[in-house]
Amino acid sequence: VAPQRYDASDTTIAYLAHAEVTDLIGDLSGGVEHIISVGDVLTREGLSCQAGWSLTVVYDHGAWDAAVPTSVPRLVTLYEGNVNTVGSFSIDGFVSASGNARMGYLFFEGDRGTVGDFMRYRANGTGAFTTITNPFGQTNNIAVSYSPSAVAFLSQSARNPFVNASVDVGVIDAAAGLAPGFTQLDIVFGSTGDGFAVTDFAVSVPLASIQVTVTPTQ
Repeated sequence: VAPQRYDASDTTIAYLAHAEVTDLIGDLSGGVEHIISVGDVLTREGLSCQAGWSLTVVYDHGAWDAAVPTSVPRLVTLYEGNVNTVGSFSIDGFVSASGNARMGYLFFEGDRGTVGDFMRYRANGTGAFTTITNPFGQTNNIAVSYSPSAVAFLSQSARNPFVNASVDVGVIDAAAGLAPGFTQLDIVFGSTGDGFAVTDFAVSVPLASIQVTVTPTQ
């Protein structure tokens, strides 16, 4: 698979590549586990190095089904890039059906033992930001190199919870501070201590709008 986007100032230090693979996996059946294998990822070795890959999947139910709550129409926004520690973005142009949004993220180089890094959100561009809690219940250390499905290598197998010293992967159900009908969502990253890289971020907002298609018959 050749990357459609490639960012690197110096490949001996860091690089980032993205590829659209819908044609390769779009026909896979839903509701069952699939094994995805990735190889030939160029990495450095040694202390303070990190590497990894991710796959972002957006599932389309095709139509709303009252018996399937997850089929409610959603606006899904994907961000791909390389933001080092400090950044912000907003999404708008929608009306939310509920006070809830789902967020997914991929970070690199977060340190469990170094605090000060955070992620926050708010609705409609006003009011106070809500700080997101990390998997260990902290609000001042969002990047800790933790993934719920990570498998410990042998020398670290006794550690519980296991942190992989490289990659953060997480999903957040954001509800605090969000009321039904919000039309803008702001997200900010920052730090007073630990540095980390934001490479992938996804936001999913349930929509209140309805689209009606009319086909004249005569």
